[in-house]
Amino acid sequence: MRDLAKAMAIRFGVYGVLVIYLACDLFVFQGPVYKSLNEPQRDKKTEIAEARASGVVARVYYRPIFRAQVEEKMVEYLWRRGRTIEETTAGERKLLRQVIVNELIDDELVKLQIKVSMSEEVSVPGSQLDQALEREMKRFHLEKNWKNKFYA
Repeated sequence: MRDLAKAMAIRFGVYGVLVIYLACDLFVFQGPVYKSLNEPQRDKKTEIAEARASGVVARVYYRPIFRAQVEEKMVEYLWRRGRTIEETTAGERKLLRQVIVNELIDDELVKLQIKVSMSEEVSVPGSQLDQALEREMKRFHLEKNWKNKFYA
């Protein structure tokens, strides 16, 4: 009985402190709760304009994708094909940027999925690994002792 009364007194004290803090925040020193309640709501157009000004082209679960990332990937993509940005048309650059943004979004989603799914370990039997290795060796016409040739 005493433990229950003691727990109730502690709980009442904690609730009292929280109510006093909220009252002081709202009416005395106008802290974060007051500011969040009285701050004017920004519309979507304003948020998008601010994001563009800071170089953000997309967000994936609050993780930004920056214009610089897209440009770097585009230069890399063109370099791999033996081209430069100057050799492309404006329409081609626009289309290429859209494709690269979609790829970066996919990459972020895959990273997120990996983080979420890492909570459970997946074990692969050794026989499956051996079969997969055997298939790849046949596919590329590798010998069974290929490691010894390259790493000798």
